[in-house]
Amino acid sequence: MSELGDLLALMHGARGRLQTVRATVRMWNHVARTHEAMSRRGTVVTYGPQVEEAEREDTFRVWIAPPDRAREETDGERYSVRRGQMWWSYDPVNGARTNEDRPEVGSGGVGDDAWWLVDPAPIIGLLDYHGFSRGQCAGRETIEVRAVPRTVGDGDHWPLMRLTGEGADELRLSIDAEQGALLRIELRLGDQPYAIYEALEVAFGEPFADDVFEFTPPPGEEVRPVGEESHVRRDLTIEQAVAAAPFTVWIPAQLPGGWTSEIAFADANDRPPIAPSVHFDFRARDGMHAVHVVELAADRAGDNDEYEPARAAPWEQIERDGRTMEIRDGAESWQPAQLRLELDGTRILMHSNDIAADSLADLACDLVPAPSEPPELGR
Repeated sequence: MSELGDLLALMHGARGRLQTVRATVRMWNHVARTHEAMSRRGTVVTYGPQVEEAEREDTFRVWIAPPDRAREETDGERYSVRRGQMWWSYDPVNGARTNEDRPEVGSGGVGDDAWWLVDPAPIIGLLDYHGFSRGQCAGRETIEVRAVPRTVGDGDHWPLMRLTGEGADELRLSIDAEQGALLRIELRLGDQPYAIYEALEVAFGEPFADDVFEFTPPPGEEVRPVGEESHVRRDLTIEQAVAAAPFTVWIPAQLPGGWTSEIAFADANDRPPIAPSVHFDFRARDGMHAVHVVELAADRAGDNDEYEPARAAPWEQIERDGRTMEIRDGAESWQPAQLRLELDGTRILMHSNDIAADSLADLACDLVPAPSEPPELGR
């Protein structure tokens, strides 16, 4: 078999060869270059609100016993365990949670960030390989190789997308010469790296103690079922929403002809901290236009995340009919138009994928306090 054939067979057999893996893993990326690489195929990349850092880096420890047991620890404060379909996790913001009573709710993602360490086979056919050499990584002998993404059909590049590698010019791989596991992946844009995934230390085939895949919450911490974090009441009347909300609820004085509305109320939550909020969905009957509105107390606005597209346009402050507000249209076609303002202690957020920000401003000018009692018949 050729050198390339030997390498691909080694990588393909890693999953069946690895009984246990213990590793400390570093994940680094350059924010702007990652966005540039991923945007080459139109992939939307978001980093949450107000991302200003040039680089991101995370280090975590992982214990994996394929096919279905994993443990992950980060920063000494966050940890999670998966056994089969069941998972348990703890972090200081969300507290301790589990899907033990609802096993259909995913795997919790435990160990998923290190999938490439355990099973590199999914990326084999997505790359062309060049320039073999020998090296060292995490104290292990490696085969070093340069790889270039191949042209594939839409949807076929998912394993590379998980690595933010679909737009890379090249990947530099370090493959364990004995186990076939990927120990290091460097993704490059031109002559610069934009993402690196690497095992800082790794051990294969260690016997794990029985308690490695047991979850023990911090003292005094109650393990809560997933889905208990928040409760949303849907299909409410406006009077029911007003009665539930601890802030002034605002509604349009009049919707355009043929438009419908749906109203929901999300209860407050302590872990994670979420403020109570009212949600309106206004839709044209023909389905061509829609506006989503979220309202909450202005002094609790920091508890609820606001949607922030990657590479969003700057906010523009305007005054319309005596009301000061901020608006912006999407900088790219997939981004919504957005508006935010405060009225009488209520934070109001609007967004729409098919209505311009200037039209959202017109709607904001038409907002009036919602009635707490239904109108009397005949009036």
